[in-house]
Amino acid sequence: MIKQYEDFLDQQVLYKAQQLSEQYLSQGHHFRTNANWHKDIVKNSAPVLIAPLDDTEIKSHINHMIRTHVGEQYHCPSPMIYYWNPGSYIPWHNDGNHPNGAVTIYISTEHDHDAGGYFMYRDPAGIHAIAPENNRAVYVRGLDHCVTTVNAGTKTRKTIQCFLG
Repeated sequence: MIKQYEDFLDQQVLYKAQQLSEQYLSQGHHFRTNANWHKDIVKNSAPVLIAPLDDTEIKSHINHMIRTHVGEQYHCPSPMIYYWNPGSYIPWHNDGNHPNGAVTIYISTEHDHDAGGYFMYRDPAGIHAIAPENNRAVYVRGLDHCVTTVNAGTKTRKTIQCFLG
């Protein structure tokens, strides 16, 4: 299953999330990276920086939007901010450890369509791509999907990642 949502977050909450993502970078937040992911998910990716999203208002709003759009039974217990640096990607996988699926919310303000970082998924009709646009959300459950390489010389892309409980 795949669903795409435009203008997922209220503008005030989106702006606050964007500011928080910049603050984490400027203050030298302690990041995890994709280095601890399974080797089949990392392959040759550049580092993806990962920070827990610690703002109660943003987390509450994300969960409200997930319940509203994805389903009342779902929530995001631990939203994270992902920083997709040039050279980073995720190869084909299906989130098998997350049977309720995942939601990705794009929070970067600039999206050059030549910069890469596309969300791709495979279904019986073929392979499809979703461009990473500001405040777009993608819900995926049970489908093979990947994120294409963020191209060299482009800005880091930022997303909020939610694995649903």
